Amino acid sequence: VIEPGHFRFTVAGEPIINLQTKMHYTHKGTEKLAEQMDIHRAFYLSERISGDETFANSLAYCLAIEKIAELDIPKRAQQQRIVLAELERIISHFGDLSGIAGDTANLFIASQFNMLRIWGYNLAHYLTNTRFLRSTNKIGGIRRDFLLGKEKGALEQLNAIRKEIIDTAEMSNNDTMFLDRLENTGVLYSHVAYDLNATGVAGRASGLDYDVRRDHPYNGYDSFRCSVHHLDCGDVSCRFNLRLEEALTAVNLMMNVIENMSDGDLSVPLPEILTPY
Repeated sequence: VIEPGHFRFTVAGEPIINLQTKMHYTHKGTEKLAEQMDIHRAFYLSERISGDETFANSLAYCLAIEKIAELDIPKRAQQQRIVLAELERIISHFGDLSGIAGDTANLFIASQFNMLRIWGYNLAHYLTNTRFLRSTNKIGGIRRDFLLGKEKGALEQLNAIRKEIIDTAEMSNNDTMFLDRLENTGVLYSHVAYDLNATGVAGRASGLDYDVRRDHPYNGYDSFRCSVHHLDCGDVSCRFNLRLEEALTAVNLMMNVIENMSDGDLSVPLPEILTPY
């Protein structure tokens, strides 16, 4: 049982003979809560929908309000948002990679990715004094200059993370028993992924060459080269390797943004209609 999902496996040794799934919903009443709030209180609610996507959810909320209010966000604020969003992305990838390794009883590889996830959290804390990136965004920009004076330290930590990703990927790809448990397992065929409108890693691992950061760029992503990877087999192995590639790409993107950070303001004043009472 994983949160609202129940999965019953029938196995014969290594092969999975049958899988029964029962998917349910976790009713939190989030939308009803938001209906009773002004936009500033709703911002804090958006950060608490999911702990793993604190920054992504708050960024989506801010972008929506900023678009409605026709606000022009300063470049330096946009670029720092990219760094924090990509940092949260790799932390999420490391958690999923560790979970895949743990589910296949490869505890060493699982511990490697858990360590990388901790390194990601440590970098988040180094930059923002919060591991989950809460209260770093705000409508109109970001709350303060999180990278000022920390550029060198951030690049050093990202270099260490990049090296460890490469080393761990090499170890994973040389473990034949581990690979045997990933290949041809949990296959999501391309036509099924297309019919289900699969997005993100699930879609790209099944051959759908789509990434909103490239195809509908927002928040300054069009100013930086955002490489998009996709694989075709649609099995767990593809999703595992795609996460590795995306984590490495995200690290390179963060380093590129930090090295080419613009000067300027961190936020814009809000119009009177958006100013809290």
